[in-house]
Amino acid sequence: MFERRRFVGCLALSLGLVSVSAALHAQTRTFEGIAVTGINRLLGEPQFDTGPGTATIGFDTVGAYVPGAATATPLTASSSANTLLATVVDPLFLAVFSAPPPSSDKLNVPLRSVAVYKAPDGTRAPLKGHLSVSPLEPSRVANTPSITLGQWLAARATAKLRCTGSRGFVEIQLEHLIPHGLYTIWSVFQSPSGLFPVPMGGAPNAFVTDPRGQARFERALSYCPFEPLPSGERLAFLEVVYHSDQALYGGVPELFAAGLPPGVVTHIHVDIPILATPLP
Repeated sequence: MFERRRFVGCLALSLGLVSVSAALHAQTRTFEGIAVTGINRLLGEPQFDTGPGTATIGFDTVGAYVPGAATATPLTASSSANTLLATVVDPLFLAVFSAPPPSSDKLNVPLRSVAVYKAPDGTRAPLKGHLSVSPLEPSRVANTPSITLGQWLAARATAKLRCTGSRGFVEIQLEHLIPHGLYTIWSVFQSPSGLFPVPMGGAPNAFVTDPRGQARFERALSYCPFEPLPSGERLAFLEVVYHSDQALYGGVPELFAAGLPPGVVTHIHVDIPILATPLP
């Protein structure tokens, strides 16, 4: 009996030491996100230095709606909080990625009026709110009829990342996003060839906000987000993307090579810097 108790005591001590050792090797850090109006852009200005080769490069993905115009106008620090947001495509993005421009009917469209798939043949059209149509008619959630700059910039996010050895875990709390909005979260890595996004924690990396625009996102990671990968890539920032067309595109944020560049159906709403350096 004495030997058995000693064994149990040693086992408990051993497990305790393992637990303490794991705790000592665990790291937890908190990162605050900011509302943005594009890929590393806020009202036309860069927000982060993402490292050699990319520095402050970025692209607008929302613009100011201009009735009757061919394209939305760029947002600036002088844009009113009541500015109605619309689709826009940054010419620099098309040039950098040699992407085909979208058709003209996809530009300067208020975000609430972006066409949504409504038929099996791929037909897209703007949808009315579900409270104003027949129950059998395709519709969208009836919520805010328009999306303004003031509403957009109210978005916030707090990410808590934990590393234990070579593994990680992320927990993100999001507030003041678009109510009932469809979103995805992307890990944006910096490499010698530039920035590239992958689904945060694997696809589907999507969530839908509640009626107040709140959501929570959690994922286990196969790497420690605080350290460069063995192949040298660094996690520059996390990107929260709003899908105005209510559709997902699997392992990529959008189909820019098929005429849907950022700003047409996907719009960067929040950036959370991890290893990227915020600009003064």
